[in-house]
Amino acid sequence: MRGRLPRWPRRQARSTPKGPRTIRHEPTFPLLDLLDRTAPQSRRGRLGADHRAGHWHTRQQRTAQPRCRRSTVMTVIDTGLVDHERSWHELRAERFRQLSRPDSPLAQTGLYWLTESPLRFPEVPGQWSVQDDQLLGYADEGDSLRRPVSQELITGTIRQSVGEAGSVIIAEYGRLDETARRIELIKRTASLALRVYDPQAVSRTAFRGVPAFAFDPGWVIRAEFRRFGTPRTITVAGAQPGLRHRQEAIGEVSFRRGGVEHRLTVVTGARTSILFSDVTSGAETAPWRVLPVVVGDDGSEVVLDFNQAVDLPYAFNNFGTCPQPLAENRMDLAVTAGEQAPYPVDLDQPVSTTSLDSTAVHAA
Repeated sequence: MRGRLPRWPRRQARSTPKGPRTIRHEPTFPLLDLLDRTAPQSRRGRLGADHRAGHWHTRQQRTAQPRCRRSTVMTVIDTGLVDHERSWHELRAERFRQLSRPDSPLAQTGLYWLTESPLRFPEVPGQWSVQDDQLLGYADEGDSLRRPVSQELITGTIRQSVGEAGSVIIAEYGRLDETARRIELIKRTASLALRVYDPQAVSRTAFRGVPAFAFDPGWVIRAEFRRFGTPRTITVAGAQPGLRHRQEAIGEVSFRRGGVEHRLTVVTGARTSILFSDVTSGAETAPWRVLPVVVGDDGSEVVLDFNQAVDLPYAFNNFGTCPQPLAENRMDLAVTAGEQAPYPVDLDQPVSTTSLDSTAVHAA
C-alpha cells in the first residue's frame, strides 16, 4: 500500500531438540585483550593466539566469538616481571651456548700447581716450574708443543707471566683444529698453576644443558642495599684445598623472607655479585652459587632475581678455583630458583699431581 513500509518476512523458528540444553562457551582472553589495548597501533590485533588451532586471530575475530558472561575482572600486568622472565629464557640459552664452547669449563681435564722445582705432569708435555713469580718451562721437539695462534713449534725455554686472578693460553698440542688440547697458565693468590683443556672431554661432548628450576616470580625480591663507607678486603676459601681468595666487599643487601630478615655481603671484581648458599646447597643445588646484582647508592633499593643464580665452574669438575661465600652468606631457607646441581657425568677425572699446600711457603 502507498505510504507503508514493506514488511520483512518473519524469521522461521528453529526447532530445538528435547532434553537439557547444552551451552558451549569459547575461551576468553582478558589478559591478551588488555595487551592489545596497550600495544602500539602497528602491533594491535596480533597478540591473541589460538593455541588449539595453531594460528593467529585478529582482535576483531576474537571479539566476534561468543563469550561467557562474567563478573568484573581485574588484571594487573607487571612489566618488570615479564622482563625478568624473558631474561631467564635468554640466560638459559646463553648458558648452553657458553658451556658448549671448546674452551668452556666442561673441557677442563687437569689442574697442576707449580713449584720452584721443575716437574713433568701427566698429559702435559714439557717441564714446568716457577721462577721469580713467572712460569719457567722447557720443551723439545718431541713434546710437539705449538704456539696458540701461529701454530709455530715451541722448542727451548718458555717464560710467561700473568696477573693476579688472570689466565692465559700458553701452548697447544695434539690435533690441528679447534679440538686441539690447550695449556692455560693461571694465577690465584700469588700461586701459579697449569690447567689443561681438551674439547673432546666426555664432560663436554656429553653435555646436555644445566638443569634449572622453572622461572618463579616469587623469587624476584626487592631488597635494600647498604654501601660500606670504604670497601673491605675479605679473605675466603676457594674450591681447591688450601686456596684462599681476597675479595673486595662493597656493602650488603637485606630483605625479608618468611618473616625472617636475611643479609648478604656483596663483592665486586669482574662483576658485582653475591656468593651464597642455602638449604638446598650440596644436594638439589651446587654447594654454592653466584647471583649477579646491580647496586646503586647507599640506601637504594635493589632487585634480587634468584632465578638468575648460576653454578660456578667448580661445580662441573674437580679443576675449578672459584671463591666460596662467607659464612654469613649462608641462608637458612631453600632457594628453589636458578640453576640446580649439574647432571652427573660418568668419567674418571685425574687429580692434580701437586697440591697447593706444597707452594704455600713461596706463595705467601
